[in-house]
Amino acid sequence: MKKGCAFLLLIWIAAGAGYFYFLRTTQYADRWWLPILLGLLFAIVIANLQGILLALKQRGASKKSPREWRDGELVGFSGRIQAVRSPLTAPFSGRAAVIVEYDIKHAVRSENNSTDKVSDFMGMLMTPCTVQSSRGQMKMVGFPLLSESYSEHFEEEAHYARAAKYLLTTAFKPRGKNPLTLLKELNEILTDDDGDVRAEFKASDSIISAEEDLDAGAALNRETALAQDLKDRECWLEEKIIAQGAEVTVFGSYLAKKQAINIGGGMQHLSHQIHLGKLEVVLGKQLRKSVIGSVVWLAIFGAVNWYLAKELGLLPGSQ
Repeated sequence: MKKGCAFLLLIWIAAGAGYFYFLRTTQYADRWWLPILLGLLFAIVIANLQGILLALKQRGASKKSPREWRDGELVGFSGRIQAVRSPLTAPFSGRAAVIVEYDIKHAVRSENNSTDKVSDFMGMLMTPCTVQSSRGQMKMVGFPLLSESYSEHFEEEAHYARAAKYLLTTAFKPRGKNPLTLLKELNEILTDDDGDVRAEFKASDSIISAEEDLDAGAALNRETALAQDLKDRECWLEEKIIAQGAEVTVFGSYLAKKQAINIGGGMQHLSHQIHLGKLEVVLGKQLRKSVIGSVVWLAIFGAVNWYLAKELGLLPGSQ
C-alpha cells in the first residue's frame, strides 16, 4: 500500500509540476488549481492502468498449483473460510464472522444545513481462520482491508441496543491525532502474523459516553440510555464483515514455514486482498472494473487536454 500510494503521489506531483511549468506563460498562469487538477486526473488514469496490471498479476498467481508455490510468492485461490476456534460476533448485526471492521459515527450539522459524520468508535477484528478449498486447507495471517462494497449500515432500535451493549463491555484504546502514529498503528494491525487481531479505538474528543465498571442494575439502565443516545444523535453504525463459512477468494503471499497465506495489506502489498465470491467471478469483475475505469478516465483526461490545447491555440485551425 505504502509503495503504491507513494508512487501515485509522486506521479501527481510530477504531472502537476509539469503542467504548472507549461502553463506559466499562458493566460492560465494565475489559475493555480488547474495544474493540480490536471495532475490528479493523470494520476487517476495511471491508478486504473495499475489496476489492470494487478488483475492480470492476480490471474497469473491463481493458475499456480500448490506444488508450484514458492515462499513469498503471490498465490490466489477460493474456498470456504472458517474460524479455527469460535467465530466473532459482529457488534451490530450479531452475525457470526471471522473478520470485522466497524465504525460508529455521530451526525454533525453545519451552518449550511449539510450533515457530516464524525467517528467516535472504530474496530478491526479477526479470529484465527482457514480457507478450505480443492487445493487444501490454508491458514490466513495478516489483516486485509475490506472493500467498501461490503459495508452495511444499521439504524433499527435492536441495532442501537446491540451497539450500546457492545460499547459498555469493550475496552477501547484512545485514538491519537498524530497522522504518523495512526499510520504506525494501522501498519501493525495489517501486518499481524498470527491471524488474531483485536484493535478497537475511541476518539479522544468523542461525545458518546460509555462508562465501564458499572454494577448489574446500573449497567442495564446505562445500556438503555446509551442506546437511546445513539439513536437521538442519529449515529451511523457501519459494519463490514467476512461471515463464517463464506465463499471467498484470497490473494496473498505464501509463507512456507507457517504453511499460511499472508493476506495482510500492510503498507506494501496492494495485491494482497480478500473478496467474497468464487475465483473466476472475482477475477472477471476486477479486470472489467479496471478496464472500464481506464477507458472512462482516459476519455476525461483526453477531453480536458484537448480543450486546453484548443484554448491555447495549439491545435490546427484553433487560432
